[in-house]
Amino acid sequence: MELSIQDLLDKINKEGVDEALQKKEQIINKANEDAQKIVKDAKAEADNIVAEAKREAEKLVKQGENSLEQAARNIRLSLKNELNDLFASVLNDNIKNNLTPSDYTEIIKAAISGVEDADKKAELSDKLYSGIAASVFSSLGIKAENNPSLRSGFKLSVNNGKAYYDFTDEELTALLVPYLSEGLNRIICKK
Repeated sequence: MELSIQDLLDKINKEGVDEALQKKEQIINKANEDAQKIVKDAKAEADNIVAEAKREAEKLVKQGENSLEQAARNIRLSLKNELNDLFASVLNDNIKNNLTPSDYTEIIKAAISGVEDADKKAELSDKLYSGIAASVFSSLGIKAENNPSLRSGFKLSVNNGKAYYDFTDEELTALLVPYLSEGLNRIICKK
């Protein structure tokens, strides 16, 4: 009987150990499967993060390029405007300093040459009023008066003020700049 109890104990022990070994094997396999799944999921998540980071980096690069292009356009426009302003200022100074009273007399004659009106009036800047002889105006049938608010040039009105011509330096500059700065704009913008 002793032998059978020992056999029985050995058998129970063997079955328990075998069963424990099987359970251990199942637990290890399950742990390995879970670990592989975790690693696979983590790798997929890492790939997604990397892909999103690449998309975001490309987006930032594109935004940077667009910002640089906009800044370059703004600089070109600003430069163009500054040069046009400078050009207009130089042109205005040249008109002011180079047109003589006799040039203005010729301009006045040309402006009224086709006007058949007894009421012609010229408002002149101080410089022109003192530089053009009153006899020139009377021979042209123009009433001339000094207008201290005019810094340069003159304004001519006919038909009781119905027609008005502005020959101030500022107005002459404003009339000429669009035509003269077109070439400058082509140079700046390379059109």
